[in-house]
Amino acid sequence: MLALPGFAQTKTLRVATEPAFPPFESQGAKGELEGFSIDLMYAIGKAAGFQVEFRSLPFDGIIPGLQAGTVDAAISSLTITPERAKTVDFSEPYFKAGLAIAVRAEDRTITSLDSLKGKTIAVQIGTTG
Repeated sequence: MLALPGFAQTKTLRVATEPAFPPFESQGAKGELEGFSIDLMYAIGKAAGFQVEFRSLPFDGIIPGLQAGTVDAAISSLTITPERAKTVDFSEPYFKAGLAIAVRAEDRTITSLDSLKGKTIAVQIGTTG
């Protein structure tokens, strides 16, 4: 059995996630959380002997939630960066991914990072993107 310090008393691990990143974290048709990260956290809880209680937070509120102690852990496709590692502890990575840029199929002018100069792009607040 895996032991997590500080959780022997409560037996419930409060886990932050933003369920907006399928196939890792999302909400099913009936509002239930689903995806690879959700299944992984439930498996960790089972192995450690803890109940898992998910708390849906906006992505940019996850690390502040950890810092404030309103959640005990987070699983939400968080990229491990040196800046983030200064304020929270990370597990070993369980998935390696990269970033990509999506453009309209009919827009053939975007071919490199340089061709984005002067363009407006959208990213999610608080992400490495």
